[in-house]
Amino acid sequence: MRFLSIFLLCLITQSALSQQTKVSFRLMELMSQSDNSNKIISVLIKGDFSKIAPEIEKVGGHVKFHSGNICSASINASSLRKLQEIKSIERIEEGRIQVQTLNDKMLINNRIDLIHQGVSPLIQGYDGSNVVVGIIDTGIDFTHPDFKDSLGQSRILWIWDHILANAGNTPQPYNYGQEFSKSDIDAGNANAHIDQTAHGTHVAGIAVANGDTMIAFKGAAPKADIIAVSLEF
Repeated sequence: MRFLSIFLLCLITQSALSQQTKVSFRLMELMSQSDNSNKIISVLIKGDFSKIAPEIEKVGGHVKFHSGNICSASINASSLRKLQEIKSIERIEEGRIQVQTLNDKMLINNRIDLIHQGVSPLIQGYDGSNVVVGIIDTGIDFTHPDFKDSLGQSRILWIWDHILANAGNTPQPYNYGQEFSKSDIDAGNANAHIDQTAHGTHVAGIAVANGDTMIAFKGAAPKADIIAVSLEF
């Protein structure tokens, strides 16, 4: 009789745990907070979409999109408890995209700040002086102050823009695109693409930004000169 009682207790416990493991820990926290009971939460739900979609709508939720057996939905926290009981649902997780800036710790995490300072065993600091960094990407915002020197002059020696049509400044013998020199940039005569997607500028910032705009985002070689090649990806 005692063995049977233990067996039944194990079954009940396993069933309860099975229900709980359907929901991620973060989502369980949100559901347990009373002030969130009517809050609309974005969730990702795994299961047979043809079966769970009607269930989501039935409890007042809204299906946004789905791919395979995973769907994105918005639903209030109190209704999520009802979804836990549906057998065709395998897993529910918070679907909110949590984005945070990380590059502000790059110099410290990679000990580049110590290189800038010339901490022993280095005999001097290194900041990219007398170095040329080449970047092949979607372009560069050549007007950005992070790519200028202390006198406000461009640190970009050349831009070769592959996207522009051939013109008088098309480099030879390659015979495509247009190139602009540091003199062109400083004189305001450069009309290269200013990196519409910002990817190339972001990469350049990691490598060579001087940190004038925001010191936390200073690059690895803040005094290096730059050559940028703009491609259309």
